[in-house]
Amino acid sequence: MKKYLVSLLILVSILSLILSSISGKLADWQQTLAWYILVYFAVVTGISHLGLERTTKARPQVFVRYYMASTSIRLLAAAMAIEV
Repeated sequence: MKKYLVSLLILVSILSLILSSISGKLADWQQTLAWYILVYFAVVTGISHLGLERTTKARPQVFVRYYMASTSIRLLAAAMAIEV
């Protein structure tokens, strides 16, 4: 679990550097939106992974139920964010 979170942090750091380097070419609203998207996906991915790690210790049925629920919630949240 710790290794995955470190890898996620490294990936987000690299993407932040890339985003910082191209931010001069973007409009103000695009810069703000790009940072929000990066933070949103990093937080949602981290929380989902932590939850999945916890449910692997339970029965397989619990894991499948949690995975399906978290995927549905992430999809709904992304659709709602796109709609706004």
